[in-house]
Amino acid sequence: MSPIPTTIIRHIIAVLKLSKKVPQAIADAKAIVQQITNSAYFQPPAPAPDPSLATVSTAISNLETAETAALARTEGAVETRDAKYVILKNTMQQVTAYVQKVADLSPADAEAIILSSGLKVKRVSPRQPRVFSAKNDAISGTVNLLAAGAGSRASHEWQSSTTAANWISLPPTFQAKTKVTGLTPGVKMYFRHRIVNKLGVGAWDQTISLIIT
Repeated sequence: MSPIPTTIIRHIIAVLKLSKKVPQAIADAKAIVQQITNSAYFQPPAPAPDPSLATVSTAISNLETAETAALARTEGAVETRDAKYVILKNTMQQVTAYVQKVADLSPADAEAIILSSGLKVKRVSPRQPRVFSAKNDAISGTVNLLAAGAGSRASHEWQSSTTAANWISLPPTFQAKTKVTGLTPGVKMYFRHRIVNKLGVGAWDQTISLIIT
């Protein structure tokens, strides 16, 4: 049975990079609010912004007021300004989660949706499944075979051949790896692997070849 081809889907994640400098953080937050307001991606039937853009604007305004007081050296204003910054940051993190929600509804347009909001993007590729492989070991005449895991109740069968026709069975293992020793350097060897589990004996993986070193 031929292996089923695997499609790697890239998940694009919205990233908030809010400056730690208050004036820049205010400018960043205002820009994001403005871009979400103007972006067609966030108009109905898209979900309404959560928190509302009015709530975000209030958090921005409160921080602006607190920053002005801090610059004027009003007593206790720095502590108030810092607290208002935390509130804005938390609010913007909620905005980021909202943008991510909208982006996830349209994976093909996810990057465009996130960028249109004024946020940054991070691309995440799921780890590709391990495939059957053979590699020469540092010890001459030794080959390491590695396959995909198959769970704790499965075993792995391995075979080797010098012709890809007359196969010799190697000791089975419960781990998805084994070491083959005593091979002749310079000879081309063929290897294959299959899984045995409660469903029965699986098909052999695609045969692979290797020149022994």
